[in-house]
Amino acid sequence: MFKFKYDPDNKDINNFEKFASTHWGQHSHPGDTTNDFFDRPRLIVEYRDSQNVIAGLVVFYKTIIVNRSLIHIAGIGGVVTHVNYRRKGYGTKLLVKTLKELKSQNLDAILLCTDIKKLGSFYDSVGFKPLNKDYYFFDKNGIKKSEHGGMYISFNMKATKIFQSKKTILNVGLSNFWYLSKQVTNNFLNQIIRYGLI
Repeated sequence: MFKFKYDPDNKDINNFEKFASTHWGQHSHPGDTTNDFFDRPRLIVEYRDSQNVIAGLVVFYKTIIVNRSLIHIAGIGGVVTHVNYRRKGYGTKLLVKTLKELKSQNLDAILLCTDIKKLGSFYDSVGFKPLNKDYYFFDKNGIKKSEHGGMYISFNMKATKIFQSKKTILNVGLSNFWYLSKQVTNNFLNQIIRYGLI
């Protein structure tokens, strides 16, 4: 059974983080996770049996500006399967169901970052393609950083051109993923337009 928790509260997030840290095993991210990841997931997706979580992931939403165009993306992170249920297709089922849900949300694309050598074929099996370039973000201190190992799914030609172009710089804004509410996005865009940045 799948469970979609939109706008999860602190208890939901803490429960997911406990599950993930227990079942990731030796997991590390190169870089400063305290300063690089400070977003709050807007969706937790779980695949469960009658009593336990078998697999889960988190989703972040962003609206970014690329080449003077607004691009609405979802970022998938924290994909994890319980150690006793691995290699049985639960992670794939979780991703397929999540992608179907996200596709219905008027997004331009989905982005994730992974160790492509290790997990690229897993994500490729559900439709992700390697980004083949770094993407950028700003950490808590406003320092511009880059991330490699990006993979994406595009839902339209506008996003496909952005992700495939070697010349187009992809900057996902604050945090390696950060949520902008519609009100914040509109205020941010009004300031950018006011100062002639687009």
